[in-house]
Amino acid sequence: MDHSLARPWGSTMRNHTISAPKIISYACDTAAVEMSASFDEISDQLARASRTSRDMAGKAESTDALVSGLVGSVGRISNVTALIDKIAAQTNLLALNATIEAARVGEAGRGFAVVAQEVKALAVQTANATKDIRQQVAAVQEASSSAASAVSEINVNIAHLSEVFTAISAGMEEQAVTNRSVSESIVGVSTASAEIRDAAQDVSAIALEVSGFAERLTSEMDTLLHRRS
Repeated sequence: MDHSLARPWGSTMRNHTISAPKIISYACDTAAVEMSASFDEISDQLARASRTSRDMAGKAESTDALVSGLVGSVGRISNVTALIDKIAAQTNLLALNATIEAARVGEAGRGFAVVAQEVKALAVQTANATKDIRQQVAAVQEASSSAASAVSEINVNIAHLSEVFTAISAGMEEQAVTNRSVSESIVGVSTASAEIRDAAQDVSAIALEVSGFAERLTSEMDTLLHRRS
């Protein structure tokens, strides 16, 4: 009777027991790869968010410069307006003097002619000042339009930044869920490995007992057959 078949059972189960750590290692490696990929994606999102923030800062600086230009233009408009007021006051005074002079000289009107020339000169200055005002107003309007465009672009960047951070937040939440799942899986695999190891040891012990029993049974049968012969 061949009783050698019982012996490999114990070693076979021990081999399965030895392979259990490999299962754990594979599970851990897979989890690590998934976690690494997720963290890489989060890093990319953070990099994009950083670039967007820098772009937004640059746009903000441009807006500040445009606003400064707008303030300067408004200041120049104020200066020109003050000049017009001064010219208007002088014009009114000269007109009054011209009226008085005309009334005094009667028909002669020579003084009136002189004053009229002064009034005309002031009128020319007023026209030039008005032209300057129109140019300054055009500059203000252009600066305001540029500022509005810059602010609009900043708003777009801010909205994009908000989307990026929202995606980062969602990614981190998903990563947290993944981490918990991985931890639970590793614990489950470890528990199963321990149970498999214990079961393998029990089966190995039983296999050894069966092997010993087979050996004794074979020995007894050999003895019995020998006696009959």
